[in-house]
Amino acid sequence: MEIHIVVAGNDGNLSFDAHARISDLLTSSMREKIKNFHSLKDSQAFMIGRYLMVHSLKKLGFSDSILDSVRFSDTGRPYLPNSTADFNLSHSGDYVVCASARNVRIGVDIQKISPINLSDFSKVFSVYELEKFGNANDTDAELIASWTMKEAVIKADGRGFSISPLEIVLKDSKYAYLNADIWYIQPIPFDPKYFVHIACDQVIKPENIYIEYICI
Repeated sequence: MEIHIVVAGNDGNLSFDAHARISDLLTSSMREKIKNFHSLKDSQAFMIGRYLMVHSLKKLGFSDSILDSVRFSDTGRPYLPNSTADFNLSHSGDYVVCASARNVRIGVDIQKISPINLSDFSKVFSVYELEKFGNANDTDAELIASWTMKEAVIKADGRGFSISPLEIVLKDSKYAYLNADIWYIQPIPFDPKYFVHIACDQVIKPENIYIEYICI
């Protein structure tokens, strides 16, 4: 099993040429959706995400026109009907990331490390977890690392926030239990100001993860 991770920067200053190239790949409904964003950076994150989706899926044998076949679940998760390919997107700060693979369920999450208030996460982490973060050397980093793990599991599962993050139990930063299901977690080496984790329903071997940083 190969997992492809593609990362691109998003500084909010997408060039005219890059904008045109990505627009050519989008469906008409995607182009219409771009008009609804109030933030330029968010609209460009959306565009870059679709570009990464195409770039990543091409590694699995699909063509430039693959976005025509992409559908979205009720929770907004992208998928390809009747395909063994699975893929997921995330963005935070100045980056957008896409993960793709075949014959697995996969989720990815990226978060920038920033100051947090533990009380804001009472619906995400248990009292025990919050106490542990409060006693950590770097509370912000510890909490955000764990948050990306839980978020990756939620995105891999696909039911969105109908799942309470409190239901997800992290074990040694390598596994997560969601009721009777086990999800395998792997950190992705990245900018030290960010955390990126992927979650998968099969064991992840680091040597089977291929990371590509691209400039759009």
